[in-house]
Amino acid sequence: MSHQAFLIRPHGGRTEKGRTMPIIRVEMFAGRSREQKAALAKRMTEAFLDTCGRPGQGPDGVWVLIEEMPPENWAVGGELGGSQ
Repeated sequence: MSHQAFLIRPHGGRTEKGRTMPIIRVEMFAGRSREQKAALAKRMTEAFLDTCGRPGQGPDGVWVLIEEMPPENWAVGGELGGSQ
């Protein structure tokens, strides 16, 4: 299966001071390097701040959580990714 699917879900979270901050969850196939995941987290943070950030909000207030799964745990159109 050639799908390189990922899902982004912004959630409201709370900091220690009780302020709301975004949590961006990414679910994708396993196999990316640490460098690729770091670049993804950086660009997701920048994109969030550019489009939804509050004035003066810094990147330390944006959380990106990456969860990797093997293809056999994904089904698209009723077909498991690892079944081919």
